[in-house]
Amino acid sequence: METFKDTYADKHSAEDVEVYLTENYNITTIQKEIENPDCTYFFAFTDEIEPVGFMKVNTKKEPAELNGKTGLEIQRIYIKPNHKGKSIGKMLLNKAIQLTKDLNLACVWLCVWEHNLAAIQFYTKLGFVKIGTTTFNFGSTIDTDYYLMLES
Repeated sequence: METFKDTYADKHSAEDVEVYLTENYNITTIQKEIENPDCTYFFAFTDEIEPVGFMKVNTKKEPAELNGKTGLEIQRIYIKPNHKGKSIGKMLLNKAIQLTKDLNLACVWLCVWEHNLAAIQFYTKLGFVKIGTTTFNFGSTIDTDYYLMLES
């Protein structure tokens, strides 16, 4: 919840952020995701065992923009603000890339909000390319997200 707020709270209404968090980050929803065999969470910790980031991947959702390729979706990847720039995101992303290869999938893909310029720059620097756009209903607003893909 903390990392989600850090990314979206300054560009969306407090009400929309709270509704999204309540609907998507509650114990019941997260437990269902953890129990789903197509969904996997990975966590990053400091040496002091402090959680500093996480990534959620999904293997059963492939948008038309992949043109029939099989892919691993990075559904969520967040790093705590005070740990950004320490290669934690890259470490998690490398885990997704390796998992894509281990599962013999053609690519890794994700959606990123068009205004999350730091994330777009991060993914582009690592070789991801924009393959399309989609919309994301965020409470009272409709955001535009970019589909980004990296072939394995």
